[in-house]
Amino acid sequence: MKLRILSLIALLFISLPSAMARLGTVDGIAIVINNDIITLSDWQRELDLAKQEMAYLPPNQRMSGTALEDHVARVLITSRFQDQFAKQLGLYVQNNEVDAAIMEIAARNGTDVATLKEYIAYQGMDFNQYRENIRGQMLASRLQNQVVQGINITEKELDLYMKTAEFKRLKEEMMRADVPQHKVSHILVAVNKDKSEAKALQEANRLRDRIISGDGTFEDIARANSQDPFSAAQDGDLGWVGLGQLAPSFEKTMMTLPVGEISQPVRTPYGYHLIKVEERRKGFQDDETIRNVAREFYFRKKAGDTFDEWLNRMLSDVHIEKRVGTPTKN
Repeated sequence: MKLRILSLIALLFISLPSAMARLGTVDGIAIVINNDIITLSDWQRELDLAKQEMAYLPPNQRMSGTALEDHVARVLITSRFQDQFAKQLGLYVQNNEVDAAIMEIAARNGTDVATLKEYIAYQGMDFNQYRENIRGQMLASRLQNQVVQGINITEKELDLYMKTAEFKRLKEEMMRADVPQHKVSHILVAVNKDKSEAKALQEANRLRDRIISGDGTFEDIARANSQDPFSAAQDGDLGWVGLGQLAPSFEKTMMTLPVGEISQPVRTPYGYHLIKVEERRKGFQDDETIRNVAREFYFRKKAGDTFDEWLNRMLSDVHIEKRVGTPTKN
């Protein structure tokens, strides 16, 4: 089973090392990756967190000794390489995007940023380091999206996936569900290096004004302007979704928005969204909805496999020297 080392501090995030060069005196080298290093103090911090997390896993999933050290080394090597490669592609994460992500983390855990800061300090972690950890994960996510953006799913592939035991179990759970479902569409205006917070908000308001004034339908404007390529190809349609699938601020608006109306711009870590709820109901019932859910799950599975293959291929050509765990050099 593929395990991920989860930080108790990050709550919902993998604890990643800062991608920036360390300041001050180097305390020793644990791993060399191309022309970059992971220091012994960074290595030890991640190893200590991993050991804590092992206590919360079932006995048959726990690792210790060299096996755990090698696993932590793999996590650190992968993180640092992704950071290096993302920067080569010109990808980066702005400070205001990190701030928005931290607000989302706090909201998902039923608290505010001030309380989250107190908890992080209580756990003995510097908040600036925590911010850089979040930035690192967001950067890795953008790299992953870049790698898998060309993935296509055929109807035959989807038919085969829907016959698997994995999806049959999921389908049974969906059929038993009695939770609110929303057929929702959106238009995303991303906040990134090419578009500041103010410009993105201005554009989102401009697109909303066009829809309200009748200058274009929501579907036409979503198809031509939304920066979520997957849903833009479907006229902005996200299909039927339930709670816990989308960002909290998005879901909060979705839950209260009258059917057929266009929301004001809603900020999430991705940018500003214009949201439109087409219909509401309870549970997953019809075949079309179940097939759309299958498509989403299979896309994530295929994207994950594609990225893992790409990453392993790229790492095979990277100079890696491990001085911890099982020492290696390539």
